[in-house]
Amino acid sequence: MRRKMALLGLIAATCNCPEVFAEAVNEEVVFHRSLFSVGDVYQSASVSYGYTAHSAGKVSTSSQNLAERYGISTDLAILDPDVVLVDLSGGVSYQQRLGNSNASLLDYSYNIMGRGFRQSYHPMQLSSVRSSSTISTGYLPSYSVDRTFNKFSASLLHRSFPVYMYLTNSTVTTRGLTNDTTTDTNSGGLSVHHNGGWYLSDGTVNFSTSSAAGTESRVYSATQNNTIDLDAAKKYRLITKASLSDMLFQSTAETVQQRIGFVSGSFSGQLGKALATSLSSDYNYSSTQDFQGKKQTIQSTNFSAGLAHSLYQSLNTSVGASYGKTYALGGGQDVVNGTATLAYRKQLPAQGQLSLRGSVAKSVTHQDFADTLLPKVLDEPHTVRQGDTVTLTQDGKLVGDVKITSVDEFGATIVWVAETDYHVDYTTGRIQILRAMDPTATVAILVSYQVGVNKNVDYTTDTQNYQALLALLGGRYSFAANYATSSEHRISGDAATSALNSTTSVTVSGIARYETNTYSLEYGKVTTTSEEVSHVGAAWTYDSYLGGRDHVRVSARDTYSMHAATSAQSGYDQNIFSASATYSQSLFQQLRAALMCNLSDTRTGNTVTDVVGVRTSLDGSFNSLSFSLTAGTRYYFSSGPTTRDTDVNLQITRNF
Repeated sequence: MRRKMALLGLIAATCNCPEVFAEAVNEEVVFHRSLFSVGDVYQSASVSYGYTAHSAGKVSTSSQNLAERYGISTDLAILDPDVVLVDLSGGVSYQQRLGNSNASLLDYSYNIMGRGFRQSYHPMQLSSVRSSSTISTGYLPSYSVDRTFNKFSASLLHRSFPVYMYLTNSTVTTRGLTNDTTTDTNSGGLSVHHNGGWYLSDGTVNFSTSSAAGTESRVYSATQNNTIDLDAAKKYRLITKASLSDMLFQSTAETVQQRIGFVSGSFSGQLGKALATSLSSDYNYSSTQDFQGKKQTIQSTNFSAGLAHSLYQSLNTSVGASYGKTYALGGGQDVVNGTATLAYRKQLPAQGQLSLRGSVAKSVTHQDFADTLLPKVLDEPHTVRQGDTVTLTQDGKLVGDVKITSVDEFGATIVWVAETDYHVDYTTGRIQILRAMDPTATVAILVSYQVGVNKNVDYTTDTQNYQALLALLGGRYSFAANYATSSEHRISGDAATSALNSTTSVTVSGIARYETNTYSLEYGKVTTTSEEVSHVGAAWTYDSYLGGRDHVRVSARDTYSMHAATSAQSGYDQNIFSASATYSQSLFQQLRAALMCNLSDTRTGNTVTDVVGVRTSLDGSFNSLSFSLTAGTRYYFSSGPTTRDTDVNLQITRNF
């Protein structure tokens, strides 16, 4: 009723005195924009203390550190924060080592970051960072390290062709050492993106240069990526990628160049609701220089194709094939590969799920690399008679000329003549002595030669992988099994055995998850060409919040492993047990205290190693004051002397 009477009174007053209300409505308030506006100033001061100690038997060492830091920050707007906004921050810190050492570190830094035209189509950003450190170790003259970093970036937010660019410069300068040094690094980049609706295109170019005392390096790179939809429904898509980078390193001793190129294309298509196909190809190029300054080039080309089918969203099958060719080291390598995969997924009652997956793959590798020359053998001694056949000590294929010398009774060196004094059979690697001499006499000769070895091997690789996962009651209980094997078998070439390498692994695990407890069991076995290891493990975890403020977590794990004997060492068993407990509590809503304990026991044969550790922490804040206190100690027990590590850290910070 009162609201209705007030409303009627306001209407009557408006009708009876319209000139009064007209004057009130027409009054204008004008705000004058200031050129500069400064935000709040934030300051902080902190002090920290650290103590570390280490003892081993009767020998102990310790150190103490004290550090102070002051920081200040604010922001400045010109005309409007969206026009120009500048963030300003700086700080100074001093660290010193207490005790007999005079080591100290004085550091100051500032950071300026400006952002302009944030709401426009051409936002920009400029930042400058500088820090200076004065270091005194107590046994060397004091020296300083100055670091700077400057960056400018800008964007053009065009609807069809957005552009982004950046430029950076950084320096590191040392003064006070035997040789003052300066490292200067510059980098920049430009990227362009285009969205044409049915195709996307991204292009980038980058550069980086760095110079220091007597050295200089330059890197230039460019990339281009395209995504093209070949139909309106976007069922067929073509993706192309290309990149090229050039690198140059120069010093007073050498100049090294490197070039890396990459081109690829891939096609994917949906051949109906359940069938999909893919085709891809790529080419890689890399050239550099070896230690002798010779150019080394590696090229590779790969082709692949695949077909995938989905049945009722539960059974997925796929097959694929690929071919790869690599050129390197004066030869090449060809690899042909084929794969097949079957995956099955089934939803079970009571939020259960069954997943099965199996895959098989077979590849054939053909190697055709050039021979590798071994170091030249000089003056290998042999004692021969006329008609003897000399077998050289070093295995391999003879390369180049073979030289034979001997010494006569007067001590003069005699050089033997090929095909007159001896004949070299390069097929068998043997030398036939042809020189005429007394059939009963022997001559001591010295043979110089070089051989090349060829480790080319043609082999097949067979790979199988089978996985099974059973989850019950929404994942409360889960069981997993995995079997994987891979074996290589020689077809032809240089190999001591038919099996080059083989690996087989089996893993079976089970997990039970309850509200606060988790239990797990695991068994695994790995067999390779050189070793065999099996293990059994069990773990338990308790994790709970008590009363909403306290948190308790306890965990334990034990793993027993068996290592079979190998050609290099005898077999042994190992047991590793570890346990940890953590308790944390909130006090008065402003403090947080925590206590952590851990234990580990490792037994390998007759060797026992135990580690016991305790750590506590207390963190809190009162208004603008915050502090953190941590302390811990750890004991190491083994066959040697018992060692102990202790540390204490305290930090107090005041913000104002």
